[in-house]
Amino acid sequence: MLFSIITLTFNRPHFLKEIKASIFSQTHQNFEWIIINNASTPETQSYLRELKAGDARVVTVDYEINQYDPKSPSKFMEICINAALKKCHGELVFFISDDDLLSPNYLEAMIRLFKENPDCRSAAGLPLGFKNDFKPENILPRNSNFRPRYMPGHELALKNVQGKNKLFSAPGNIFTFRLKDLIEEGGVHAAIELQELYSLMPFGVTGFDENAFLYWRYHANQLNISFTEKGNIGLHDFYDLIHKKNIYQKWQTKFGNETAKTFIDSLMEDNIKRAAQNFLLALFALNIKAAGNIFSETHEKLSFLISCFGQFFINPRNYLAQTKKKFFT
Repeated sequence: MLFSIITLTFNRPHFLKEIKASIFSQTHQNFEWIIINNASTPETQSYLRELKAGDARVVTVDYEINQYDPKSPSKFMEICINAALKKCHGELVFFISDDDLLSPNYLEAMIRLFKENPDCRSAAGLPLGFKNDFKPENILPRNSNFRPRYMPGHELALKNVQGKNKLFSAPGNIFTFRLKDLIEEGGVHAAIELQELYSLMPFGVTGFDENAFLYWRYHANQLNISFTEKGNIGLHDFYDLIHKKNIYQKWQTKFGNETAKTFIDSLMEDNIKRAAQNFLLALFALNIKAAGNIFSETHEKLSFLISCFGQFFINPRNYLAQTKKKFFT
């Protein structure tokens, strides 16, 4: 079975070399690696040419102009990954960032999950974080993703938005899907992580192998950290995803009115809570611009403000510490 791996890169050739070693050491070698070259730096471009010359399984999607737009920070993901999907030939597709790594059995384990269960629509391994260099002593302990090998996807999605995080958590993209399902979905949305969780994964069985690891790197130049510092927490993309992908209608058609209403109400409540938490962190860090960006993108203003008061009184020390850090560090 051909497996398509998609990676987006820009200016991190040192990380790209690490993930290359990770991918090329897979026990399942029938793969194609589609690397999105988002107007990369010269050093990265040179390394990409070397990769392509050395192995026919490496394909690039090349942009002369960087697709990132600060006015719509996540849109470039949608543009770039959809372009890569058009070059995919594999039955299964997985997106991995250029700063992450895989255990050698990862691709083989994902394929096995799909083969063992014909109803399997998505598959994932166990995400484990690590700091700095990839060494056993730097890998952080597992504290979630305690779930069975197979379970109905909509149950996992519903429990996730209801805050039952022992079953699922991930720092980003984690699911493998069939290429045909992604094409039927119309490709990926800018809010790709939420799309995977709430528009793709719920509509079938989801598989999980706790012995296949995705190693997620914590470092200062993570894109999500940069976005959050500017108040770009994906609120616009969230509302756009709900509307364009007809999330409520899809759930209603598949699972009935009651389940759909429970899900969408929980999803909206969870989104407001996350927005309130990020707003308070920015506000007490005196990052007024970021706090303003979050407030302006929030639709349910009254519910948002009520949530802000609630979140503050749950853990005031957490937010007051942001102000202290601002002045004393």
